[in-house]
Amino acid sequence: MTSHLRKSRLFLPLLILVGLLLFLVFSSLQNQAKLPPLKKHPSYSMLGTPPDWSLLDPYQHRISKRQFLFLLQNIYTIGNDWEKHFTVHEDHISILTGNAEAPTYCLYFAPKSPSQPLSPATFWELNPKRSLRDLHIAIDPGHLGGKWAQIEERWFQIGNGTPVEEGTLTLQTAQHLKTMLEQKGATVSLIRSNDETIAQNSANHYLKRLQKREGENAEQHRRRAEKLVYRTEEIRNRAALVNHDIQPDLVLCLHYNALAWGDPEKPQLTDTNHLHVLINGAYTTSELAHHDERFELVRKILGGNAQHEIGISQAMIKSFQETTQLPLYEYASDSRRAIRISDGVWARNLLANRLYQCPVIFLEPYIMNSHEVYDHVQYGDYEGQKMIHHRMRASITREYAGCVTRALEQYFQP
Repeated sequence: MTSHLRKSRLFLPLLILVGLLLFLVFSSLQNQAKLPPLKKHPSYSMLGTPPDWSLLDPYQHRISKRQFLFLLQNIYTIGNDWEKHFTVHEDHISILTGNAEAPTYCLYFAPKSPSQPLSPATFWELNPKRSLRDLHIAIDPGHLGGKWAQIEERWFQIGNGTPVEEGTLTLQTAQHLKTMLEQKGATVSLIRSNDETIAQNSANHYLKRLQKREGENAEQHRRRAEKLVYRTEEIRNRAALVNHDIQPDLVLCLHYNALAWGDPEKPQLTDTNHLHVLINGAYTTSELAHHDERFELVRKILGGNAQHEIGISQAMIKSFQETTQLPLYEYASDSRRAIRISDGVWARNLLANRLYQCPVIFLEPYIMNSHEVYDHVQYGDYEGQKMIHHRMRASITREYAGCVTRALEQYFQP
């Protein structure tokens, strides 16, 4: 009898603990079920939030009317759709904010002879007369490697050959570039140093909230949820690192381009290979309608980003062409998503080059599934030079890093 009572006393707390755990799990599942559906808000970009327009107050009276309108019309917008959201007055421009309590923001232009510098101090400072030794450069290896390369569909393999993964190539390039720039005296930070995402939420989190589109199957629904992880949230979190923690003078976004290759296990190779570099701009009609994107556009203009992005991008084009002889990519002449700035330099509004507040150079050299680049990648990362398609060349990641380093040396000459 005594033994039975002892067992009952031991069993009762255990039973209570199990019950408590089951309650917590059930409550968690209920809370997840109560998450509001995730829909693309017509007035904000995906996962975007209402901006704080007062952050633009320090820029009052610092940019001329002529300069503001030139940048707005020639670099940052396509056509006249900007007129739906901006109203030009003699001494200021009013901008729709989407805020019911303060529906417009008034930015006052500088007088003809402003007594203040064009832009107030920000966390970044660029000047072509500065030395690389004075610069803090952040390198953003585009995409992700490892398991994410296949999820992102930035991976292919031919037979038993070395897989071609953009995220792996960009990280290797970034590591070489960091070493080269540090040898020149620059301070360098890697925004990504491994293959892991810094997104806080999983695809399952978004899958439960993302409403299915009409005619969408389960696989298509999951891919949209995954894209919110590796593209949208990942880049937004990288932007938070750049703007609040790293705070560099310049960000270099490293990418390798590609054409459609079909089945990643039986990819189609192409003879096409080319190069281009992107700066922020060319906001489309739908992007201008987003309050958060409109805010970032204005902040880019006021920060004076375009001047530096254009100059550095042109140096990049020159450096790559001297080394690689890559032809320059051309968007269609009637493109509604890109503006030609100069040979090989184009303006496009991408999530990274919009959200990173300092000047951003977005590089797109090499076509990964071109015959030449594929063969180059198969040699791996090596020191010195090897014969690649009738020319002695460094490994592709070292060649890429070398081109970027020489371009920055050319641009920054104290």
